[in-house]
Amino acid sequence: MSDFRLDQALKLAERRDEPGCREQALSLLETLVADGQGGAKARFLLASLHDDRPEGMEKAVEHYRAGLALDPADPAARNNLAVALVALGKVQEAVDELVAVALSDPGYALATQNLAQLSLEHLSDEQLAGAMSRLSAGGEGKGLLGLARAMAEAGRQDALQSTYTAGHALKNLVGLAGSKAAQLARKGDAASRELAQSLEKIYGEWSAFLKSARASAQRPRPCDLNALAAEVARGFPLAEQPRVNPGAAPALALGDPAALREAILNLARNAREASPQGSVEIAASAEPGGRWVRLSVRDDGAGISPANLRRIFAPGFTTKPQGSGFGLSIAERIAQSCGGHIEVDSQPGKGSCFSLVLPAAADTPPRLAPRLHPEEFTR
Repeated sequence: MSDFRLDQALKLAERRDEPGCREQALSLLETLVADGQGGAKARFLLASLHDDRPEGMEKAVEHYRAGLALDPADPAARNNLAVALVALGKVQEAVDELVAVALSDPGYALATQNLAQLSLEHLSDEQLAGAMSRLSAGGEGKGLLGLARAMAEAGRQDALQSTYTAGHALKNLVGLAGSKAAQLARKGDAASRELAQSLEKIYGEWSAFLKSARASAQRPRPCDLNALAAEVARGFPLAEQPRVNPGAAPALALGDPAALREAILNLARNAREASPQGSVEIAASAEPGGRWVRLSVRDDGAGISPANLRRIFAPGFTTKPQGSGFGLSIAERIAQSCGGHIEVDSQPGKGSCFSLVLPAAADTPPRLAPRLHPEEFTR
C-alpha cells in the first residue's frame, strides 16, 4: 500500500503545476509519513513540494531534516535544505549544510555554486573565513578549489546582471530609433535606410548580449535529452544534420524543455560552423551515480587554441567571420540556470566536444539558492 501511495505521489508531483495535483500529492505523502511509511524518499519529496511556496519553508526544513536522519548521504536533499534555510534567513545553518556537501561529495557542483552565491551576497568575513577553513582542512582541498572557481564565476555573472539591468532600457531606445529610421527610409530617404539597417544590426547584437547576460525564467520538469537532440537535428538542412546517437537508457534531465532545446541548438550550430563539411555527432547518457546526465556535441573541426579556450563563453567573443559570439554564452547561461554547466574538450587540429552536464530528473528536484529576497522566493 505504501509503495502505491508513493508512486502515485511521484506522478502527481511531476504535474505539480496542474490544478489540484500538488495538493493531492501533499495529502498522499502526509498520510504516508504519518503511518511511518515511505522512508527518506517520501520525506524528501514532501519537502520539495513544500519548498515550492514561501509559506512552506518551515515544513520543508522539517521534512528534509527528517529524511536526512534516515539517509544522510543524499547531497541533493542537503543542498535543498540549505536553500530553504536561506529563504528563512538562517544563513549560517545553510552554510554548514553546503560545506558538509562540498566535503563529502566535492563533485556535487550545485552545492558549491550555491555556497559561492551565499558568500558574495550574505556572508560576513568571519563566516566566509570559517567556511574556507573547513573546506581547506578536508577532502584534500578539493572543496576549497571548487568554491574559489564558483566564486569567480558568480562574480562574473553579477557583472553581467548589472549590465543587463542598465542595458535593457538602452535596447528599447535603439529599437525605437530604428523604427523611426525605418519609417523615414520607406519614404525614400537613402541616409535613413542606411541608418535603419545599422540600428537593426546593433539591436540584434545587443539583444543577443542581454540574453547571454540573463537566462529567461524557466519551468523545470523532466526532459528527454535524446528527444530534444533529435528535434534539433531535424531543424538542420538534410545534408548538414548532426548525427544523433541515443544511449541504451533514457537521458532524463531536469530543466525547461524550450530553454534546453535552445542550448542544444546553439551547441550544434557552433559545431557545424566549426566543421562545415565534416561530422557532427550528438549523444546523451546518464552519468555514473545517477545524479547527472550529459549531452555531448562533438565535431571534427579545427579545434580551439589554448589561448582562446578560456574566452569562448565570453559574450560577443568569436573567431568566426560570420559568428555572433553569443551562442555559447547563451547555452552556458541556460545550463547554469538549470543547476548544470558546460564542459569543453578540444584539441587543435582534432576537433572539439562540448558537453552539457545537467541534474538528472530525480524524485527530489535539486534547488539553486534564490537570488531574491525570501518573500519573493519562487521555484
